[in-house]
Amino acid sequence: MIDTLRLKLNEKTEFCQSPNLTVFDSTNLRTGERVEKLLWRVPGGGEQAGAKAVHNGLVSVTVDGRGTVVEGSFPRVQNGYNLNPIESPGKFQESIQKVENYLEETVGIKTKLMDSVIVRADIFRNAITDSSPKIYMPLLSRLDLGKRMQQTQYGGETVEFKNGERRVTCYDKIQEMRDKFRKSKTSFDFSTVPENVLRAELKFWNKKSVERHVGISTLQELYQDFEGLEKFYKKHTKDLVFCFRPSLPSTQDLEKRMRGYGKYQTFLKYEGLRRIAEEGYKVEEVTRLVSEVFGRYTARRARVDFQNAQLSLGENEGEGKTSADLYQELYQKLVA
Repeated sequence: MIDTLRLKLNEKTEFCQSPNLTVFDSTNLRTGERVEKLLWRVPGGGEQAGAKAVHNGLVSVTVDGRGTVVEGSFPRVQNGYNLNPIESPGKFQESIQKVENYLEETVGIKTKLMDSVIVRADIFRNAITDSSPKIYMPLLSRLDLGKRMQQTQYGGETVEFKNGERRVTCYDKIQEMRDKFRKSKTSFDFSTVPENVLRAELKFWNKKSVERHVGISTLQELYQDFEGLEKFYKKHTKDLVFCFRPSLPSTQDLEKRMRGYGKYQTFLKYEGLRRIAEEGYKVEEVTRLVSEVFGRYTARRARVDFQNAQLSLGENEGEGKTSADLYQELYQKLVA
């Protein structure tokens, strides 16, 4: 269930004489003076100063005046990509050892990762869905949220739920992988993975959040309570997402919006049938309302336009399923 961890290394961390880190300087724009901090001490008593130093590879490393932070996806470390979770404490320990070896052999940093403090943790579950993940996004976007909840949508492909220091991001994992491999110009055989994978990723964004909601502080404590991660994931994902029911589309609301525009073309310009399809309205509802507001001739045209909008969303894949059916499927596959 673990994906990305951000770890602050302990003070006993040792740097080699010339670590594989790029050091950056900073200049005060007002005074022109260079701003430098002690980054690390090297064997023999030397010191390295600068604004910060970074390394990007199997994991990323950032060193500044506050300490050394390592961040990376542990499934990617273990498997080469981060689709499948690390499923056992033994595999988790293997990935920790791989990161330690990489830091020492490639970066030039010797440390004991188990003693590091967790300053960010992402845990997840994948749902192999019956339809394309984009079918479920309009449903998730229509959940009736509590007063303290915030929801953000990204292009109809990702929905994020946030409450303070916790957030759950729901997205099409396979599409995200396709985008990343395309950008990095590397190949991957997608015939070896499921076609429809909707991921719900629970994120604790800082040290305080990890301590408060998960009840741990160090990587050692996370390893010792590895089997309890699923319990934390279910509890917080239910609290943030699946304790709410979807709000059903209101035909009265849609009729009011149509009448407010006066003309069908104006309605299309500012609303668009694709948006109406995303909101979950059915073709019979839209056709009837268009007929009542704009006339029967326009309704015949609107039926064809709306069916095309549904097809562009892939709604045909979820044909015959109600919002309640889709919600129940996600509930069973993500938090049950």
